Amino acid sequence: MMVMVGVAFMAVIAMVMILFMVLMFLMMAAMRMVTVMIMIMIMIIIFTFVLIVVCIHWFLQIIKSHQPIIFIYFMIADTCFLTARFM
Repeated sequence: MMVMVGVAFMAVIAMVMILFMVLMFLMMAAMRMVTVMIMIMIMIIIFTFVLIVVCIHWFLQIIKSHQPIIFIYFMIADTCFLTARFM
């Protein structure tokens, strides 16, 4: 069960990262400004930091509770919320 959770976890993180890279390239194509690129870099750094914090939070949650399926749902919802907030 832990393996399944781990796989789901990695898939969600990979998905978010790919989404972010695409967004970054679109922004750079739209306007080639140094300020925009710096802003995006700062956003990505903040986003990765938040993601790490959320990952730690999720891990503590799964250690405490014994409902991995509910945990996965929470994880996906959390990621969606974060992605929406950063867009």
